[in-house]
Amino acid sequence: MSRLGFRRSLSRLIASVGALVLISSGVVAVSTLADAPAAQAADLTQFKPGNIISDALFWNSNAMTAAQIQSFLNDKVPTCRSGYVCLKDYRETTWTSTANPMCSSYAGAANESAATIIDKVARACGVSQKVLLVMLQKEQGLVTHTWPSTWRYTAAMGAGCPDTAACDSDYYGFYNQVRYGAYLLKRYTQPSGTGPGTWWDTRFDLMKPVGRVSSILYSPNTACGTRDVYIENQATHALYLYTPYTPNDAALAAGYSTGDGCSAYGNRNFFNYYTDWFGPTNATPPVVTAHPVIPGTPRVGTSITGTAGTYTGIPVPTVSLQWARCTATKVATTTLPATCTEIAGATSATYAVTAADAGKFLSLRSTATNSQGSYTSWSASSAAVTEIPSVTTDPALSGSNRVGSSASVSAGVWRGSPAPTIAYAWFTCSASVPITGPAVPSTCVDVPATSSSVTWSAAHVGKFGAVKVTATNAAGATSRWITLASPIAPASSPTATPTPTATPSPSRTPTPTATPSRTPTPTATPTRIPTPGTTPTPTPTVPVDPTVSGVPAVGGTLTVNPGSWAASNVYQNTGPQYNGFYVRNIQVALTLGGIPTTVDGIYGAQTTGNVKTFQAAKGLQADGITGPITYAVMDRILVSAASLSYSWFVCSSAVPVATVALPPSCAAMSPAVTSTTFTPAVSHAGKFLSVRVTGSRAGVNSTLFTAAPTAVGTAPSNTTSPTVSGTARVGSTLTSVAGTWSGSPTPSVGTTWVRCSAAQSSSRTTLATGCATIPGATSATYAVTSADLGAFIAVGETATNTVSTTTVFSPTTAAIASAPSPTPTPGATSTPTPTTPAVSDPMVSGTPKVGSTLTASTGTWTPVSPYQDFGPTFSGYYVRNIQTALKGAGISVVVDGIYGPNTRAAVTTFQTNKGLTVDGIVGPQTWNAMVTVLTNMTKFDYVWYACSAPVASATATIPSTCAVIPGATTSTYRPVVTDTGKFVSAAVTGTRAGTVTTSLLASVTPIAP
Repeated sequence: MSRLGFRRSLSRLIASVGALVLISSGVVAVSTLADAPAAQAADLTQFKPGNIISDALFWNSNAMTAAQIQSFLNDKVPTCRSGYVCLKDYRETTWTSTANPMCSSYAGAANESAATIIDKVARACGVSQKVLLVMLQKEQGLVTHTWPSTWRYTAAMGAGCPDTAACDSDYYGFYNQVRYGAYLLKRYTQPSGTGPGTWWDTRFDLMKPVGRVSSILYSPNTACGTRDVYIENQATHALYLYTPYTPNDAALAAGYSTGDGCSAYGNRNFFNYYTDWFGPTNATPPVVTAHPVIPGTPRVGTSITGTAGTYTGIPVPTVSLQWARCTATKVATTTLPATCTEIAGATSATYAVTAADAGKFLSLRSTATNSQGSYTSWSASSAAVTEIPSVTTDPALSGSNRVGSSASVSAGVWRGSPAPTIAYAWFTCSASVPITGPAVPSTCVDVPATSSSVTWSAAHVGKFGAVKVTATNAAGATSRWITLASPIAPASSPTATPTPTATPSPSRTPTPTATPSRTPTPTATPTRIPTPGTTPTPTPTVPVDPTVSGVPAVGGTLTVNPGSWAASNVYQNTGPQYNGFYVRNIQVALTLGGIPTTVDGIYGAQTTGNVKTFQAAKGLQADGITGPITYAVMDRILVSAASLSYSWFVCSSAVPVATVALPPSCAAMSPAVTSTTFTPAVSHAGKFLSVRVTGSRAGVNSTLFTAAPTAVGTAPSNTTSPTVSGTARVGSTLTSVAGTWSGSPTPSVGTTWVRCSAAQSSSRTTLATGCATIPGATSATYAVTSADLGAFIAVGETATNTVSTTTVFSPTTAAIASAPSPTPTPGATSTPTPTTPAVSDPMVSGTPKVGSTLTASTGTWTPVSPYQDFGPTFSGYYVRNIQTALKGAGISVVVDGIYGPNTRAAVTTFQTNKGLTVDGIVGPQTWNAMVTVLTNMTKFDYVWYACSAPVASATATIPSTCAVIPGATTSTYRPVVTDTGKFVSAAVTGTRAGTVTTSLLASVTPIAP
């Protein structure tokens, strides 16, 4: 074997007993008709001799993973014939090879699968895994063969098998063949480190060079001629050095079948298999030409529509969308920054902006996908999401409604983005009525005051004070109105201030023993006003215990329901008293009422003045004295000042009931979790989560732990998918081989059988398109019925526990075949005996002169048998005969003996075209129509010859004195100058379903100048 490394090309293909036989220099490789892919047929009108496959696809060593290759092989051969090892199951111990300019090093290993070998070699040599699979198929049919011989593995890639000698035994063996075949493909590209002066000195770049026109042979028979081909890329250059022939028109017109005596099929079949299995050979992965865009400024409560961007790619890619929420601006990217989080369920072009987006930035992802890959692009971020202001805590009025006094309004608490600014407008109204909306009622008059407080004047007496608080930001404005409950009163009566006289009248001096009537005596104190030293201290209680709601599952959300709390203690029953009330309680009530007061137990000037302000704000007599009425109002404030806080705990056992004491099995989370919601993590699985709810009031706490009777669970998870065992045939019984599941609590598992219109090679969590559950089929076995004929069956398992439900569907069976049929009775499939094809011989007409047109007639032919009487039957008829008739009627179908969905659909089309009952079933009426097609299926091909001696009569043997005229393959031929003096004749070949008969026409007159 020389270092040139040329391999033997497998060039001729002849149909024999339903098989395709590749023959060259004594080397034979068999590929059954069933090897042709059934899913689709390549369009050979798209075959480009100068660009068989793009460089991007040919040299993509990341095209598949080993797992994907294994799945692909499993799908191509679901079941291997007993006693044989198919490629999906083949294993071999490989050895370590060192790196060279063509391939990086390969680390050998024991018992490697064919899928692993293909993947590792592809990556080492920079060749597509898909290309290696196609090469294995076109050379030895290994991918689809169900009973491969040892020789197919020995010469798997045809590498080291020159046309002029036997295969070199140095390259025997599957791993050796794959590695050397990939090496040669890369070697032909003349990589760096090869060429003159190196071990690899041959200049392959000068042989059929890229960017030049080369004459490519049609077949090893040089008499068949050549085609001038402009070779466009390295992949095509490498293929022509590996298999140095290009298909002629007859080979291209034949699809997967035979052409003529000058046809070669290696590069045609490469195109066919690659296209059928992986898509167009000029396919390209998606590439973005315009990134997605989010127009305008998003606002909470509205919807915004983004554009998906534009992509190139062959096939045309499909595009999916996903919205994300970001905390910072971003430019267009191919990945999502850490500052962004995808929004669950937001996968359409239009997105409804929510309150969670306020102040954030939105980004839109579009992912374009085709058979060659995918491309993801994230848009530049939108403008910051705005939100119209909305109030969360209403503004509140305080102060006096008396002339000369001030009233104030708090801003309240507002949300909105950007943060809103607050403005105030004061009014007096003729009535105290609720006011809504931004408009000023006709009953109200503007008061020229725009701060948060106003001082009432005499002009306002008898009117009701009102203030409009307006929050404004870039998104809009929202207003709230607050009105006084009582009209504005005149200033305090001047009698409250003693009139000065030179000598005060004794009668005006108050008698010290006189007690103002409004100061309560102990017996007149209402029961809710405490007597000195007995200010009530309610014990904090929880009339309705707190609870935790939500599903206690990893990834779920738990929420605290705080229950219903009674008043927690805010009372300060210590220190001095005033009118029987603890001064500290009075001072706490003032502070809680919005009038900050030092809680020191001293009823001095500060407390007296603040009591007056409190009384004025509440519409009481503003005298600074805390009596029963004033204290009753204060008590209501004390009672309604509760606050709650939360702290989450993780427990090793259930907390059966709410409890004040810390349960012994519980410990606080670290770091502490103090929110009202919590999402359990994997570390919490099997634990019990509880939350402590603390009611606080002025430093006095009351705590209650919620009950936590249910442990945190985990959703069902499938670890091994179910599979189907049994024979895929009507009348047989299929059995579900159960998968394995994990989850807490342990899930229960149910079974569902599924019928699909197409095969599914891998397990799935959702029903594929074209699949539907079979009503009532829920047991571990399923009896296949006639309704399943041609369909594909899968089994699904649904696992359920308290957390959730998960479903997994198995890969499908092969297409359901018909039940075994009895051998047809004689005549059920008539098989006419082939007869001599030519009843009257073909003839050449026209003037035998240079420039004139000669025409070959076909003569009269009797039927040549198209019947294929072997393999499976349907309704007593051989399926291959049915499929042959369908092809003869011009309906695309693969002749593989399988009466599956494609054949059934083709029969339906045939019945429609023939005006028959359309049911997809071949019965006697449909078969009789097919017999008519079969008996009228002769095809004619022409080859013209120039002979040095006359052909005396029509003959089936080509005389040795005749040579093929290159390119002359139609029914007419115009002689050229070089034909002068020759005897021009034509060979007419009648073909029917693989049976070929040729007759050479008589030619007794030489061509004249």
